[in-house]
Amino acid sequence: MSSTRTNAEVAEVFEDIADILERQGENPFKVKAYRNAVRTLEDLNEPVADIAARGTLRKLPGFGEAIAGKTQEILETGTCELYERLKAEQAARAPVEDEEEELSSGGATDEADIPSPW
Repeated sequence: MSSTRTNAEVAEVFEDIADILERQGENPFKVKAYRNAVRTLEDLNEPVADIAARGTLRKLPGFGEAIAGKTQEILETGTCELYERLKAEQAARAPVEDEEEELSSGGATDEADIPSPW
């Protein structure tokens, strides 16, 4: 495999996935699975690309079919479909969260900002 993705780059994607899933209130076991994959990648003594080239990703601790598949996808493309989808969902939610923050912090709907009809 001629991938130039490092273990740290793959781990960063998984860390971001775990963070987003956690913020979304996803199943804690799923979040933990991604965090475990990060630790495994950080502890490797060889490039994960070499392990993938041998077809032995699933032999890594915590690497089931889903995480192994996403690792392969990240090695080949620099990202994975799940990560891109989660980032898009997060971006779509951000304007709503910003508005909620403004409202809760006394933004434009503060009573002092509303002209009296009298």
